[in-house]
Amino acid sequence: MPMKTGDARGDPKEAASAPRDPERCDALDTFIFALLAMIIAFASFAWALYRIFLPHRWVKYVPSAVALLVAAGQLYAVRTGTGWVAELGRVLVAILFLAGSVAGIVAAALLDRLERLRDAREEAEGHRDA
Repeated sequence: MPMKTGDARGDPKEAASAPRDPERCDALDTFIFALLAMIIAFASFAWALYRIFLPHRWVKYVPSAVALLVAAGQLYAVRTGTGWVAELGRVLVAILFLAGSVAGIVAAALLDRLERLRDAREEAEGHRDA
């Protein structure tokens, strides 16, 4: 079936310049939103655990470790998948949990670093006062 003139599906230049409907939500937009939500959630959770369990520095790493195990389990389940749609879904879930895990580990490491810098600064001020 020949393409009609002005049909954006046929010409990549026309597709790029075609106006985008703001009401339409692509699957990639939804995935990016979910990815950002996971990153923000795991970083916030690491911060909350840091504030609650201040003396126990290792606690804030636990959710990221669990998410890493979930991502590994999803990737393992891809090998034993039943169909390509289920496998694709498991890969996407693994990517989400992997991103959340990395964000949580980075946030926890940054909080540890800030705590060490704060302790060093307080110690230096204590030596100046004495």
